[in-house]
Amino acid sequence: MKKIYIVKLSSFIVLSCFFYNSSFANYISKANFEGDYENPSAWNTDQWPNRPPSMDGNVSDAALDISKGAIITRNGDFNPVTVTVKGTFIVDGNYTNNQWGGVTIEKDGKLEIFGDLIGSAGITVKKGGVLLVHGNLSSTGSGITSHGDIIVVGNFSTSSNTTVQNNGNLIVGGDFTHDGGGFSINGNANDTKVYILNPDAVVTGPDWSVIQNPEMVGDLEDFQADEPNSPLGDIVNEVVVSVVLGLQWKTDIDNNSWRIATNWSGNKVPVATSNVRIKSSEFYPVILATDELVEVKNLIIEEGASLTLAPGAQLTVNGKLTVKVGGRLLLEHEYGEGKMASLITKGEVEGEVETKLTLPQNQWFYIGSSRKEAVFSDFGAGNDGVIINVYRAGNWWGIKSGLAARSLRPIEGITTNYLPAEGDQDRVITYTGELNNVAVSRTFDESGYHLMANPYPSFIDWKIRRLLKDQRLMEPCGIEVK
Repeated sequence: MKKIYIVKLSSFIVLSCFFYNSSFANYISKANFEGDYENPSAWNTDQWPNRPPSMDGNVSDAALDISKGAIITRNGDFNPVTVTVKGTFIVDGNYTNNQWGGVTIEKDGKLEIFGDLIGSAGITVKKGGVLLVHGNLSSTGSGITSHGDIIVVGNFSTSSNTTVQNNGNLIVGGDFTHDGGGFSINGNANDTKVYILNPDAVVTGPDWSVIQNPEMVGDLEDFQADEPNSPLGDIVNEVVVSVVLGLQWKTDIDNNSWRIATNWSGNKVPVATSNVRIKSSEFYPVILATDELVEVKNLIIEEGASLTLAPGAQLTVNGKLTVKVGGRLLLEHEYGEGKMASLITKGEVEGEVETKLTLPQNQWFYIGSSRKEAVFSDFGAGNDGVIINVYRAGNWWGIKSGLAARSLRPIEGITTNYLPAEGDQDRVITYTGELNNVAVSRTFDESGYHLMANPYPSFIDWKIRRLLKDQRLMEPCGIEVK
C-alpha cells in the first residue's frame, strides 16, 4: 500500500475557466467513507444514475464528487470529466484531465496523484486545498490559478494556451516550462510563490515571464527558510528532496560531521537509497572510520564543494558518482592497520578524484594506483630521497627522473622507499585523475613472475581472510607466466 503524503496544509487554489456546481454531481461518494474507488459501497446510489461510476476509471457520462470526510483511492489510471474533491482523492496511476470542467479541489480537499497529471481542462484548487503530483504536470489549455500549495515532484509545463494565476505556493522538483501563456504571481521578492528546487532544472520561458525573474522564483534553500518545520516543508522534504533532488549538505552549519542529521536538508542522514548533493559551504563533510560503512545511491559534489574520506573511512555509491569541475573528492590513506580509505562505485563515475597517501620514511612498501593511466611521477619518481622500483622481465628496475613520465602497466605496482636528507619526515603522495571503475585486464607477454597491485580505490580487509578459506581466497601478490 502506498504511503499517502497529503495532509491539511496552508491555502491552495487552482481556478478553471469552467465553473461547476457540485450539487449537480452525478456520482457522489459517501461522506466519511474510506476505501477503494472500485468498491461499490463507496458511492451513494440513491440518486441518478443509481449506480457507481465506471470501474475502469473512464468516467465520460457524468461528473464525480468526492465528499467531505471521504478518503477514496483509485487503483489505476483515471480519465474523468468534471471532478470536485472535498475530501481526499488518491489516484494510483495517471490522471487525464481533458473534459468538461476539469478538476476542482475545494477547501480542505486533497488530491494526490502517483502518476502524471496531463490534459487541457482547467485545474481549480481553492484555499486550503492541496494538489500533490508525484509525476509530471502538463497543461495544454484552459487555466491554472493557485491560492495554496501545488507540489509537483517531476516536471511542470504549460502551453501557450494555458493561463496561470499563482497566488499560493507552486513547488516543482523537476524542469519548469512556461510556453508563452499568461503567467501571473500575486507576490513580490519578499513573498515568494514559485519554488524550483532542483539546481540542475531546465527552466524555459519567454524573456518577459516571471519565472525568469530570480527575485520572484526561489530555490530549495529559500523554500526551507520560508517553510521551517511546517507540514508543507515535511511533505516536500519527503517526496521531492529525498527522492528527486537528494539530501543536500547545508551551507549554514559549523561542523563537518556526516552523521549529524541537522547538517542535511530534511534533517535526515543519507542512507543507501538517498540521492546526495554536496554544495559549497564553509564546512565540508568528512567521513570518518568511526562512521563505519556509508552508503548512498547517487552522489554529486558541486563546484567549490568538497568531500573527504578520512583514513579508514568506507563509502559505497550504488548509483552514479559525479565530481563536477571545481569540486573535490579526496581519499586519504595512511600506513597502518585500518588506515586505508575505501571507495566502492557500482555505477558511472564522472569527474576526477584526488588521492593522498602518507607513508613513514625508511620503510619499503609495494603499492599500486587507482587512477586510469597512472604514471610513475604520481609517486614522486625523480624527487630527492624517493626510491621507486618496478619488477619487469624477472628484474627490478629503478625509475629515475628520466622515466618519471612513463605509464604503469595495467594492474602493475611499484616498490618504494623514502630517505629524506634530514629530519623525521613522513612522505605524502598525492595524485588526481579518473578512477578505474570497470574491469581492468592485462595481457602478459613476458614469461616469469609478475607482481600485481589493486587497481581500484576499494580495499580488502585481510583480517577476514581466515574466514574465507573455504572460498579459497588468497592474497593477490603475483602470478607466474610460462
